[in-house]
Amino acid sequence: VNSAQSHLGGCGTQTAALKAGGDDPGGSTTNSEEYDGSTWTTGNNLNTARRADGTSGIQTQALVCGGYAPPGAKSVVESYDGTSFTETADLATAQYYNTTSGNTNGTGILSMGGAAGPPAVSTVEEFNQSGTVITAAAWSSGGNLNTGRQDVGGTGTKSAGLAIGGRTGSSAPFAQANNSEEYDGTSWTEGNNLNT
Repeated sequence: VNSAQSHLGGCGTQTAALKAGGDDPGGSTTNSEEYDGSTWTTGNNLNTARRADGTSGIQTQALVCGGYAPPGAKSVVESYDGTSFTETADLATAQYYNTTSGNTNGTGILSMGGAAGPPAVSTVEEFNQSGTVITAAAWSSGGNLNTGRQDVGGTGTKSAGLAIGGRTGSSAPFAQANNSEEYDGTSWTEGNNLNT
């Protein structure tokens, strides 16, 4: 990548990826870069600097959700159309290290778990977007995870999601979680836990 960073958000495909935000020696950033399968190109900046953000979608239609920048967690959500970032409906709960999972067009995703301060949270929010209604985008509460945690692995859609692993606890060192939970669009059910 052009700018070395940690705690960045990323999404897309192997030939059309997006990275947004992150942490460099100067603090939380607004940087974004696009990948075409061989080269990273510096893109337009986010409106709000952050790191540890949840990012979902594809290079031409993505959402960057929450994140962290001093003095704390962010609820800001920005949509990306392949050219510029625009603030859209914010999360109800400011959070970072949240995992996002959803379809490839960035219009129907979940934001799962994360941290809102020292404790890990079990909050789940659903994002729906449509160009045919007066309110074009909105977040609503989804069913909470059974076990609150951050740095959760996530995949699937908002009606068939999977939350895997993560960390629990309110301070370092965090306990590693082997939990696996399945989402049916309404509630989470314990699945087969990870072996490790």
